Amino acid sequence: MCFSLFGFIFLASSVIQAEPNSNADARKQVEAYLQKLESRYGIAGQSVAILVDGTMVDSVWRGYANLEFEIPVDAETVFPVYSIAKLFANVTTMQLVEADKIDLDATLDTYLPDVPPTWSKITVRQAMSHLSGLPDFYTTDHLLPEEEGLVLPSVFGKPLLSEPGHANRYNQTNFFLVRNIIERVTGRRYLDVVRERMIRNPGLKQTSFGSQNAVVSRRASSYTGKAGRLRLNSGWDFPEYFFASAGLNTTAEDMAIWFKHLLDGRLIDRATLEVMWRPVKRNDGSLSFFANGWSFQRYEGITAVGHGGGGRNNVHHFRREADGRSVTVIYLTNGGLKWYPVYDIVNIIGNYYLPGIQSSSMALKHDMFDAIESDRWDLAQARYRRFRGAADTRGVDTENTLNALGYDILFMLDVKKALPVFELNLEMHPESANAHDSLGDALIRSGDPKSAVTVLNRGLMLAKKQAAGSRMIQTLEAHLAEARKLLNPKSTQAKTEQEKVP
Repeated sequence: MCFSLFGFIFLASSVIQAEPNSNADARKQVEAYLQKLESRYGIAGQSVAILVDGTMVDSVWRGYANLEFEIPVDAETVFPVYSIAKLFANVTTMQLVEADKIDLDATLDTYLPDVPPTWSKITVRQAMSHLSGLPDFYTTDHLLPEEEGLVLPSVFGKPLLSEPGHANRYNQTNFFLVRNIIERVTGRRYLDVVRERMIRNPGLKQTSFGSQNAVVSRRASSYTGKAGRLRLNSGWDFPEYFFASAGLNTTAEDMAIWFKHLLDGRLIDRATLEVMWRPVKRNDGSLSFFANGWSFQRYEGITAVGHGGGGRNNVHHFRREADGRSVTVIYLTNGGLKWYPVYDIVNIIGNYYLPGIQSSSMALKHDMFDAIESDRWDLAQARYRRFRGAADTRGVDTENTLNALGYDILFMLDVKKALPVFELNLEMHPESANAHDSLGDALIRSGDPKSAVTVLNRGLMLAKKQAAGSRMIQTLEAHLAEARKLLNPKSTQAKTEQEKVP
């Protein structure tokens, strides 16, 4: 069914370079999938570009750049891509590594001598890979310091959130420092450097920096969902000092051109590209979620690198290690009624063009989602049991898959439909503190704080027994406090008032 807010549907596609076998079929699948996404999530406009083995093969778009004037998305529609801007900072940094101006394993104070002594052990690589442990200057209410000179003083006095290299904590302080290092070693404004190296040199015609309040030619209006309706979303007014983190505007095809230059070795040498995408390890030897600023995953013979932006855009490159074949997907949108899983979306689209790049657990997740969306929990459960019993997937860990599926259902469909997923996860993983926490969270959201207290208490005991880590314990304690407050709001209020008495 078409998205009912729109009087008519606009969908178009241009074939850039077709291959004789599967590209035409893949394109039809993408067109149908974009329609499904529009209907499921109420997405206003979508634009996709696909590269196979480094060659752009398709560009597909659907919906509206502007709903008020019924302006359709086309190949020249510009989207704000938010944190995808970090990829430009990453590659610029690697160019300076090639020029021997930056050493990724040098500490921050090598280039920024005024950082606090507590930051002196943090390396450039750790900052790029979000392993620094630094506090974030970008607050939870999305307020930014008014002036650049206030950014670092706002966090200088705060303690590290973890030891450098210990844990991934995604934040904007890291890339503010990367930007400052680029400016220090080049002696130029970051914006001038990145415009020359990442925009003009690759020949991007419709890519520019500018916040939501800037006038950007052909930029799509931004939307968000509220009370079941699409509303204009003013977005964020990013200052120039934030442009290593966000503030980039581009088209899907421009990003495809940029990515082709990257893969062809025209931005950095291919050897440097391999260094940039090499896994980065935490102190305990486990792999970081980021490899020198790129989101990083490795599963079932596939390496996936890329970045999301604003919760509504994603750029990802999937490489099959056995034969070196790859698919790159650029997926840009201007918002929708509901939250939508952009990484899953690019993974599905990529799998149309290069079958096999989707993990078995990701395929299971999508099969179960479709069944639950159709009110067939019995079918979803049967698919899970079959997956667990199959010889080739019997040993695959499904805890994270079920947890992610549960939250997808919770946010995109309904908390009542999500509860059986969380219950199944706890049934299959009874010793998991996180499975207890997620079910407790869902029970709170469903209006059953009493059951939530029971589940969360059990999870907290497990977490403490297993020394699960302070963050897990803090999350369980916070959910437990929330459930108890809902059970007995008067006693909680009285306790709060009592604590205020000097």
